[in-house]
Amino acid sequence: MNADIVKIHAPNTDSTAYHDDEIDLGELFATLWARKFFILVLTSITVSLAAVYAFYVAKPLYESQSSFVLNQKSGQPNLGDLGGLASLAGFTGGGGGQGKAATLMDRILSRGFIVELAKHSELAKDPFYNPALRGPGKRARLRSLLGISSAEKTLLTSDEITASLIATFRKTVTVDVKSNGLIEIKTQHRDPQKAARLANDVVTKVLDDLLLEQRSKDRQQIEYLASELFIAQAKLETAAQDMQAYAIANNLAVTQEFQRASAQLSRIRETVKTLEDYNRIIVFLRQARSQNSQWDDAARKSAFANFPAVHDQEFQSLMGWSSKNTRPNLPTRNTLEKAALQTNQRLDRMMQSMTDLEVQAKRDAEAAVELARLQRTIKVQETLYDVLVRQFETHNLSSGFQTDVGDLYEVAVPALTPSAPKVSLILALGLVLGLFLGCGLALILALRSGILHTKNTVSAALNLPLSHQKSLSALKKNSAEVGKLVSSVLNHSNPDLDDFVVTTTGDKVKTIGVYALNQTKTARGAALYVGHKLAKFSGATAVLDLAETIPTKGLKPLERCPPGVTGWHLNDGLTVFKLTSGLDAAFSDKYQPTLSELQTEYSHLLIVFPPLENGLALALASRKHVQKTLIVATPRLCLRENTERMNALLRRMSVTAPLLICD
Repeated sequence: MNADIVKIHAPNTDSTAYHDDEIDLGELFATLWARKFFILVLTSITVSLAAVYAFYVAKPLYESQSSFVLNQKSGQPNLGDLGGLASLAGFTGGGGGQGKAATLMDRILSRGFIVELAKHSELAKDPFYNPALRGPGKRARLRSLLGISSAEKTLLTSDEITASLIATFRKTVTVDVKSNGLIEIKTQHRDPQKAARLANDVVTKVLDDLLLEQRSKDRQQIEYLASELFIAQAKLETAAQDMQAYAIANNLAVTQEFQRASAQLSRIRETVKTLEDYNRIIVFLRQARSQNSQWDDAARKSAFANFPAVHDQEFQSLMGWSSKNTRPNLPTRNTLEKAALQTNQRLDRMMQSMTDLEVQAKRDAEAAVELARLQRTIKVQETLYDVLVRQFETHNLSSGFQTDVGDLYEVAVPALTPSAPKVSLILALGLVLGLFLGCGLALILALRSGILHTKNTVSAALNLPLSHQKSLSALKKNSAEVGKLVSSVLNHSNPDLDDFVVTTTGDKVKTIGVYALNQTKTARGAALYVGHKLAKFSGATAVLDLAETIPTKGLKPLERCPPGVTGWHLNDGLTVFKLTSGLDAAFSDKYQPTLSELQTEYSHLLIVFPPLENGLALALASRKHVQKTLIVATPRLCLRENTERMNALLRRMSVTAPLLICD
């Protein structure tokens, strides 16, 4: 028996009835509602603590605001047509106001700026920034009131004071750069006058520093432009000297010589081509002379058609032909030899002249390219010189008249109401924190207690369907007289229990186990209801009240009962039995024969078990006799541990269609 109890108490890892990774919102809200007073008390405590902090602990801070905008003036001169070339050369200018605004926050919160401002505004003399000037804190005052001696306070070094001042400044001063260029400086202080004065001091120092920085940049740029102007002037003079020397060396006629040589070369090439045609004609005529070919009109016409150069006057003169003779004779061999010699000599002279002219033309082309390069260099140097002169004049003139770098839009004034602490926000945070903390602790406590708060959760834990029963208030009636108790139980019909009775009768079930997961009032009522119906439809029915909840006061005990039990007859064939020697008798050798005798004597036997945390041993001792089960649970009182016991018990029993009712 003890081994069975240990096995049943072991956790059921194979059951799929309940999944830890699923969230039942109904169970969640029911759990929170069940512990609503705990949540309200904890929320009230956190809200009270937040109120104490907001009204009594936190010191008020006042905020002041000053705003200004940086000038967007451009420092670039109007260069006209030279602007593009100046940009390519790297000479550009601009106001740079947006760039300064973007880095203004880093400038104001930098260590150097804060240290300089602290000297000017005497922040080291303000206890708000200097911890060495502050009085004893809350902890020291509490120690003094309690009479507890504290360690001697050590003096802060200058570096520690400076570090504390910088940290406080960065914490209480904010810089906001708007999209339209407006810059807002906000400062916080316990004194509204000091907050406004500090905001104005910050703006004044920022504008003064930017003005000095701009003037320094202007001076540096003027010096840079002056040096660049000197270099540009030297380069311009050097380029002019190079141009002059080159022009003298080439007689200022490089381009004309190149053009003239090109035209002459073109004419020589045409002459060479003509002389080559003459040679081809002479070769043809030589072949005709050596072969003694017939020189008639047809041959003459063919020669004149294939060699157009025959019509040249110069060629006809070489052949000794008259320009008026339309039918020239074939020249003699001597004439052809002489003409070939003259033509080749002239061709050699033309080829030599052409070679000389090509070499000269190449030198003239290189000289022309060099001359063009020198001219471009002079043009670029002249332009750069002009740009530098204009920029130098503009910066030199404008730098002397610049008196500001920004415009002040709003002057900080002392605030009338503190900006911190924000009482409403602190109270709201206290409320939210209290609700979250209360709900969290309530869920943790509910998880530790293992209480199931909804019917659906109980149904899921038992892996049994939840019947749609009506109100079970009639089953929960409590009366000292059994007659009134039975009347109240039967006062209202219950369709689910009626169906249970019908199926029990139809299946000819002998023994029914009624199990209470937490309290026995509803289980007692359900047993009386089912027992009365079974006695009415199927004959004599017995109820074995192991939970000892059915009152028997005023009833006469039966004269003959099975050993170990005492019985009382109620009405309509319903009899109630209880163990004579208490619950310990259920573990004796007489208990099992008693159950068998009751099953034999009566048509049906209902066994009402105590809650499982106390009646698990009884349930195990009777499990072999139980053929059908009726499980009664009360949400908000039912423990998950009892549902696990019930599941383990059902797995060890041979029962069909258990019925679950929740009151």
